[in-house]
Amino acid sequence: MLAQQGRRVPWARDAVQTGSDSGDKESTANMKTESKVGHEGKKEKHKRKNTELIVSTYRGRKITGVELPWRGSIDIVVRQSRFFDSVLALAGLPKSEEWTKILQLSKQYDIPVIWERARPSVLENDVAALLTGLAFSGRSRKLTLIQQFFKFHDLKAGLRGRPRLHPRELTDTVRGIRVDKLIAELAEGFAIKQRAKRTGGFASGHEPISAELKARGYGDQETVAILQGATPQDAALRLYFARFGKRENVTPKGIQNSYAAYKHRKSGPSHRDVPTTHQ
Repeated sequence: MLAQQGRRVPWARDAVQTGSDSGDKESTANMKTESKVGHEGKKEKHKRKNTELIVSTYRGRKITGVELPWRGSIDIVVRQSRFFDSVLALAGLPKSEEWTKILQLSKQYDIPVIWERARPSVLENDVAALLTGLAFSGRSRKLTLIQQFFKFHDLKAGLRGRPRLHPRELTDTVRGIRVDKLIAELAEGFAIKQRAKRTGGFASGHEPISAELKARGYGDQETVAILQGATPQDAALRLYFARFGKRENVTPKGIQNSYAAYKHRKSGPSHRDVPTTHQ
């Protein structure tokens, strides 16, 4: 359904109506024009400046159309109509001149779905209307049209994101993510240290382990953290302090508390239940 505000436009498709033996009629048109005459107030004039989505009901189902502002040029009207048709063409549906024959076959073999699928579905029509509105709207209007479309069809994506974090909680989260990455970064080096310790002897000393770690590409800070850390997490916390402690003006205890709060929130319980103390 494509409505053009301001005047009736010559390119509009006429509805093709066909009747059954009982006299029922069914409209096969997917586009519609509306003519508005008479005096318009200030509010109505303001509406004409923007592209609007309009909703009608067909057989109990909502159908979305687009009402485009009249811009004083038939050329633009034709472009808008062609764009709408181009979008619908992506559905690969039969051309309108073939509809009469398809309807006859549908009735002849009593297969209604043939006729129903020959025409644009509600989804195809609505998407064509939405894309047409977006194509002929300014950047600031596009988001409004998308929001209108979702509202008309009661579509709720639920992707507004998590609630905004308190600055303290945000700090904990950032630190926790960094510590997780450091744990992964140090995992291979810590495994090297553990193997050397299990072997015992000269190979289990700091110097042989340090040499092997540096041969694997670990720097001085990483090597010290691995040698001093009791666990991979402990090593990562030590490395975090070495890299960011001075910049963030935080103590090792503060980093440890942040990571504990981060893990607690990540595991499921409400973060409101987790006391954190930054030092």
